[in-house]
Amino acid sequence: MRKTIVIFIKGLIIGLAKIIPGVSGAVIAISLGVYEKGLQSLSKFTKESVKFLLNIGSGILISMILFSKMVIYLLDNYSLPTMLLFIGLIIGGSTEIKKEVNISNKKNFIIFIISLIFLLVLSKLAGNNVIVLHKNIHSYFSIIIAGIIDAFATVVPGISGTALLMIYGYYNIIMKSISTIFIFKNISTNLFILSAYSLGMLVGIITFSKIITYFFNKHRSETYSVIFGFIISTIILLFISSFSIKATVIEIIFSLFLLNIGYFLAKKLTK
Repeated sequence: MRKTIVIFIKGLIIGLAKIIPGVSGAVIAISLGVYEKGLQSLSKFTKESVKFLLNIGSGILISMILFSKMVIYLLDNYSLPTMLLFIGLIIGGSTEIKKEVNISNKKNFIIFIISLIFLLVLSKLAGNNVIVLHKNIHSYFSIIIAGIIDAFATVVPGISGTALLMIYGYYNIIMKSISTIFIFKNISTNLFILSAYSLGMLVGIITFSKIITYFFNKHRSETYSVIFGFIISTIILLFISSFSIKATVIEIIFSLFLLNIGYFLAKKLTK
């Protein structure tokens, strides 16, 4: 029972990470020690794997629905403390990932550097483009593509789904739909958006999980080198964006306290 509750809590944390711009849900999943288990469960549908996916998936879904408004509020009003808590989670989990990476190997080191630079360059493209929604077949297909894009970021650690959706222009549309899912007057629009987005996510997660599982099985060390490069790049980018925000001394001290809380929480949950 305790194990089930812990996995559900990890799902809640991953769900929160998925709706925070710049934070990779997959990185948090690695930090919390459930990433590879999730990939294996998607590849092999056994009774145990289905139970795991339902447990962690329900945590992610509930978190995204219930806390999307709260996250938007916290980012608008307490951005630095919120971001540093998640940075702490990433750093805390990255110490376990480092054990899988052999940076002393020249090939792995080059892969690590390339992936680190790639994500830094990708981040420069992430504006906050906004698409005007029209309920037609073209928009429906475009939202399916948005779901596939987010699925790619969900499966590949270090790449923020929110950042990719901002580049694509559908971040605001999808976030608004999730945060207003229980408002009756929006039911038609939300059903249009979320059915397409969910379909894209389903197709994308099944497809990309099989691809990355192959790379884990055949090229484990190199794959972790890519992931570690993405993670280090993510930490750098989040620190830069977080400390570009004006904050009082008390806010900075409290934020650094939350950074440590996140670090030790990740260490505790990965045991």
